Amino acid sequence: MKKYSVRPAVLSDIEAVYDLIVAQRTIDFGSPMISMEELRDRWENSDLEADTLAAFAEGELAGFAELRDSDSPFIYLAARNNIDLGF
Repeated sequence: MKKYSVRPAVLSDIEAVYDLIVAQRTIDFGSPMISMEELRDRWENSDLEADTLAAFAEGELAGFAELRDSDSPFIYLAARNNIDLGF
């Protein structure tokens, strides 16, 4: 089992998070459904400290979770069958 570190996302994570979201949404829906500009706008209008978690394994982004509208969780994983991450 890999060791993970988890912390709130910070602005410098945005490119890795965007790549993760695009990869998962493209598999799930056939399209990224978000642009980098849209993600940046959402982050600028969010409380990243309270509403996000970024999980790292060996320095690489392994997962990202965010709350929207205070109660709707969205979870993105780098490895689709990763059962180790249990945000």
